[in-house]
Amino acid sequence: MISEEEHYAALEASRTSEHLRMLSVFHYVLGGLTMLFGLMPIIHVAMGVMLASGAFSGMAEIPVQMQDGKPIHPEASAQMDEATKVMGMVIIVFGAVFVVIGQTAGVLLIFAGRKIASRKSRTFCLVVAGFSCLLFPFGTVLGVFTIIILQKPSVVALFEGRGAGGSTDRLR
Repeated sequence: MISEEEHYAALEASRTSEHLRMLSVFHYVLGGLTMLFGLMPIIHVAMGVMLASGAFSGMAEIPVQMQDGKPIHPEASAQMDEATKVMGMVIIVFGAVFVVIGQTAGVLLIFAGRKIASRKSRTFCLVVAGFSCLLFPFGTVLGVFTIIILQKPSVVALFEGRGAGGSTDRLR
């Protein structure tokens, strides 16, 4: 018959393992959602390409004052077209940067979920959890719970390979 201490130790190990499994799954889900929503700035990139390529040139004609049948300021329309192209390039750059940031954040979350599942790289998981707190509201909740769970002594022992059910082979 097992002692009461052994029973509680086994129960705690089971609970800890379940918490880590759930954290891993939630990291996968939030990583996928982050990657999906990280694609939204592609709309801005597309609009920037249209602006930069001149697709909208001539749509907003500047009223030109005429004198003797000739425009007084013919360069105004050309200046507006040039400004539109520059603004299009700026929008492309910002949209592309936000797409890259969103995809990187999603990949890091998925990678952290994988590391949690394999009980490796606890420090990396804590850093990603800290950054995920910026992804309000779901990332904040997941980040806080990840930090709390990864600070528990039983979890630290699992990540170091000396806990119940933890692997001592660091290469796996």
